[in-house]
Formats: sequence, structure tokens, C-alpha cells
Amino acid sequence: MRPEAQAPEHDPEELAALLGRVKRLALGVRARHLNRQSGQYRSRFRGQGMEFDEVRQYQAGDDIRHIDWNVTARSGRPFVKVYREERQLSVMLIVDASGSMGCGGINDSRSKMVAAAEAAAVVALIALQNGDKVGLNIERQGQLRHVPCRRGRNHLLRILREILVTPQRHGEGDLAKLVQESARALQRPGCMVVISDFLDPVLGLETALGHAGRSHQMLGLRVVDPSEEALPSGGGPLNLADPEYAGQRVFAGGRRAARAYADLWQQQRAAVEAAFVHAGCDLFDLRSDSDVVMDISRHLQRRARRSRRR
Repeated sequence: MRPEAQAPEHDPEELAALLGRVKRLALGVRARHLNRQSGQYRSRFRGQGMEFDEVRQYQAGDDIRHIDWNVTARSGRPFVKVYREERQLSVMLIVDASGSMGCGGINDSRSKMVAAAEAAAVVALIALQNGDKVGLNIERQGQLRHVPCRRGRNHLLRILREILVTPQRHGEGDLAKLVQESARALQRPGCMVVISDFLDPVLGLETALGHAGRSHQMLGLRVVDPSEEALPSGGGPLNLADPEYAGQRVFAGGRRAARAYADLWQQQRAAVEAAFVHAGCDLFDLRSDSDVVMDISRHLQRRARRSRRR
């Protein structure tokens, strides 16, 4: 149970406003700041493998396994395929659309779903600036909605629309299953960015992260709304709603209830953090009342500093 702060379904005006902010960001409102993060991003996430570059005539010492037999047959002389290191990366955004992601939107904060869309936009913009492809996996009414990894600003806007038009569903989410299916959707090693409030049971998540992390680079962005961090400490009854089951109950307030809630909140956070640590994956928080661009930039800077010390 969490304090009742569920935002209404996203309307066209809200979607238009977010798309406007993203377009301004893409056109350079903070492009210089994002460009400064490109080096940190590239040091954190690297492409893997080799890709075809050209065909040239065979030279002594070339690997005969790379002979292009079709060109060789046509020309009557041996030719080999030349490969180069692949720098391009496929970045898969995995966005939680469970009911709790619709919470927020009070005290000058935005809903967690809008914050998640902004985070997805920032990650995608940085990736696209580095020549990488970006895709999306999100669950819509029990069905996985898959947007393939591609480039381009129009593709980015399509991803954001998919995130914001997806209604927050009732019932517990299965984030572990979504991670597993997303890992299978990437045909070669890439990067998976999981954006969620991680309030669902942790059971199975650590295993899914660990398995996916064997082939892909992993990053978790935990969206936190300030209204969920603590119950009011004053007396009087509290009307609490569970957005994932559409149920409401009235509880007695007071300090004891506030302490019990705080304990449960910290236990859930610790369990999620332990799952990421054990799986060898990064996790950091994004607050729905803070600047997502700056939060992600600071994380990339910290990661870059840690990488240089290793």
C-alpha cells in the first residue's frame, strides 16, 4: 500500500508537452551538456564484435577463412573480406508500466511514468548522438509491445508515444519476465536499460538480471516519487490506495504506522539494490521532482571516474 497520489491517464496535452520538451532538448537546449556526456557514455557502454568493412585482394598472411569465394571466382584472383571493430551498440529501453508507475504528480512533481519517459528520452538522445540504435520493450495490457532498435529523431518520438499511451495496468507486474524477453530480443550483445520504480516483488529479478548480464550490459534507473518515501507522521486516519489492484483501505495514522511504513520502504529498496549488486549491474535513483538530465549526467560522470581508477 502506498499513499494515494495516482495521476490520471496521460492526455494528449500532456503527451504534446513532453514531446515539446524532448524536441527542444534534441534541438540544443541542453545539447552541449549532453554532448559533454558522450565520452562518459561511450566509456560506460561499448559496442562489441566485428563488422564487415571491405573486400581486398589476398595478401600473404591473411586468414584463409576470410576468403570471399564469390569475388574470387568472378575475378580469378583470391580476395578476402576485411572486418573492423564494431562500435555501434543496440540500446534496449525496458519500461515498467505497472499501476504504481502512474503515481505522483503532486507537490510540483510529475508522475513516475512521465519521469520514466523523460529518462528514456535522455538515454536515447545520448545513444543516438553516439551513432547507436535504440529500441523499447514495454508491457501493454498483458502483451509485450516491442519497438525494434533503430536510429532517428522520429523513432525516438515513436518510443516516447509508446511509453505514454500505455495505460498503467492493475495487478503485479512481472519485471523479471520482461527483462528475460528483452534479452532474447537483442540478437547480439548490447545494452539494456531498465526503468522502473522496482516496487514489485524482487523474486526472480536477480536471476533475470544475472542471465541477461552475461550477454548484455545492464543499467537500472529507479524512479522515486517523494510522496511515497514516508507517511504523514501526524495523527488521524489515512486513506491508502494500491494502484496495482485498484483497492483502497483506511488505516490509522500516527508515528507507529509511519515507522512501520518506513521500515517496509527501506527493506524493499535494500532488496532491489542487493539484486542488482549480486547480478553485477548498476542501479541509481531518479526522483520525479528532480532534473532527469542532470541526474543521468551525474551518474555517467561518477561511472567514468570509477572506470578511470580501475
